[in-house]
Amino acid sequence: MSDRVEEAREKYMTAFEEKQAVVLAETLVETVNDSQKELIRASDFNELKDIVRDISISVAELAKAQKGTDQSIRRLENAMAELAEAQKQTGEKLGGLEEAQKQTGEKLGGLEEAQRQTGEKLGSLEEAQKQTGEKLGSLEEAQKQTGEKLGSLEEAVAWLIEAQKQTTEEVASLTREMKATRTQLGGLSQSMSYGFENEAYRVLPALMEKYGIKVTERFVRTEIDGVEINVFGRGKKDGRDVLLVGETKLKSDNVEDLDQVEARAAVVKEKYPGEVVKLLITHYAKHFIIEAARERDIILVQSFEW
Repeated sequence: MSDRVEEAREKYMTAFEEKQAVVLAETLVETVNDSQKELIRASDFNELKDIVRDISISVAELAKAQKGTDQSIRRLENAMAELAEAQKQTGEKLGGLEEAQKQTGEKLGGLEEAQRQTGEKLGSLEEAQKQTGEKLGSLEEAQKQTGEKLGSLEEAVAWLIEAQKQTTEEVASLTREMKATRTQLGGLSQSMSYGFENEAYRVLPALMEKYGIKVTERFVRTEIDGVEINVFGRGKKDGRDVLLVGETKLKSDNVEDLDQVEARAAVVKEKYPGEVVKLLITHYAKHFIIEAARERDIILVQSFEW
């Protein structure tokens, strides 16, 4: 590249890109060289100056237009970049919208299924309501019948209360009569017991001789340390002094009778130390009582023996 072309290129670089500046510079230098080869007249030189001036003006205008074009291109590039970014964001939003639309569709499908199930449940509820109404009707009828039965029952209860009142009065009267009867029987039983005891006192001395005992003091009814002793006497057995202690029973059929004899004997022995002969006098004694008395060393005397 010649110095003139290089000089021209550097000037044009201020307004054009490098390739454009080189083309313009080479074109200008070639035109000048071609013009110098001819005989240049004054008028031609002036015309050439006008051409060069026109070319410079055109080049300047072209440079200005090119500068504006470059700015427009840069603005267009920026706009295209912004448009591409906006398009990208729009695509992303459209993708999100499609996903949301898909989820909405799925939810709508679930909602339709739920609506269908709700419809079925409402149908079941209506049937249950119908059955409940029928049951309530039956319950009302049963309640009516129950009310009628309760009315009859109340009448029966009132009658029973009155009957119970009369029965209570009759029972109270009967209780008073039974109490009087027991009092009378108690007195009769006591009289019989006393009569039986008195008879025993009379015959016992002779009966005791069968057991080797001689009665030295007559039998009596007494009390020792607050305990009633039905039969109490003194005697001798084989030369020894003995105390005769016993109970009388119209009928002996309970081992407690024997326990009572031993309890009375213990009271007497504590009061009067010495040998104690235990007696049980009765009209009649069960066989097991006879055996138990023998085992406990108690003399049992029945009235048929005298």
